[in-house]
Amino acid sequence: MIRTPTAASLGLILAGDDGRSHLRGLGRTVSPLAFGHNGAGGQLAWADPTTGLSLGYVTDGYDRHEIRQPRRGTAISSIAADCAAAR
Repeated sequence: MIRTPTAASLGLILAGDDGRSHLRGLGRTVSPLAFGHNGAGGQLAWADPTTGLSLGYVTDGYDRHEIRQPRRGTAISSIAADCAAAR
């Protein structure tokens, strides 16, 4: 459960500009226009129109750990967005 207000479409979540994009599964450093979805067990998919970056991440397992799985997704998304910003 996200437990934070979310602007969403049919299945996609918008990062927003309230500093809570990491709670929505999109990382801490994406732009407010980034959109996507974090799937079951750590799968990630998002696109950031501001930087032109898109990310797809899929694992071959299902991580049900309530702390590790969201932290890993936040880290992967944040690192990817930082790399796009450094271009």
